Amino acid sequence: MSDEHPGLRKRLEQEARRVASQHRQLDELLGLVAESLSAGERGPAARAFDRFADALLAHFELEDQVYFPAVNGFQSSLVAELESLSDEHVRFRGDLARLRRSFAASPLSDCMKALERFLVDLAAHEGREERVMRSVGNPGPGDEAESAKRDDSEEPGCPR
Repeated sequence: MSDEHPGLRKRLEQEARRVASQHRQLDELLGLVAESLSAGERGPAARAFDRFADALLAHFELEDQVYFPAVNGFQSSLVAELESLSDEHVRFRGDLARLRRSFAASPLSDCMKALERFLVDLAAHEGREERVMRSVGNPGPGDEAESAKRDDSEEPGCPR
């Protein structure tokens, strides 16, 4: 993304902050799950996990349908990383479904262990997402040419 579009850069920087903020909100929901698990309360733990899982699934959809395509459109050098992150979302969706079943029937100690394993992978994933979002606006090889093509195709007087 070139310096000719400071408004676009600012918007993507705002989106990067929003992604990081959503990650922190998910962490807060996880705190409720951990409290219920520590107290040995299956019903509250399962409900708290359902809230967390629903929020995480909505977050994945937003990233896959809005954030990642926008980032790819401005910085095509990130396409492989964005595809990898989206592929991980697919795997995480399956993990969440298995965890929901676990919270419904498995011993709470097993739920805690499975959740801890899931969270290690999720934390690494979130870190990569945030690095990708922060890197937007720092063009890689070929991105300046992509930006120039978009600029040349723009109709005069029609801002993006």
